[in-house]
Amino acid sequence: MNLLSFFYDKYLHIASAEENPIKVYEAADYVGWYLSTKGSWQKAYKYYELVYKLRPDSARAVSNYCNALFNVHRYDEAIAYCNEAIELDSDHPWSYYILSKTYERKGSPIPISRCLSTKRYESKVLSLPFIFIASFRLENSG
Repeated sequence: MNLLSFFYDKYLHIASAEENPIKVYEAADYVGWYLSTKGSWQKAYKYYELVYKLRPDSARAVSNYCNALFNVHRYDEAIAYCNEAIELDSDHPWSYYILSKTYERKGSPIPISRCLSTKRYESKVLSLPFIFIASFRLENSG
């Protein structure tokens, strides 16, 4: 753990989410992100769960939580939270990506084009080349 993550983690043990929800959210989000970059998803999961509890109205917080669920192999929950993130913001690309990866991991891939079929989302497609790569892989696999 780097020094900043260490201090954020210590802060989270003494801080009150009721008194400082924004600071606790930011600290938990950072520690979760840092741990996820190191592949420590079991540890990152608890921080992303806290982030979700503090900001269940944020598509970013919800999609990071569903990403953590995906990486700790809780696929059915990941699907539910990806759909929740998409409900909050239908233009949030990470939610669609994690949703498609989760279905793929479960062995029942859905065409990513189904995720992209909404009018609101079509305008974002050209700026998301990784979605097309995932789409090609999913639609042409197996």
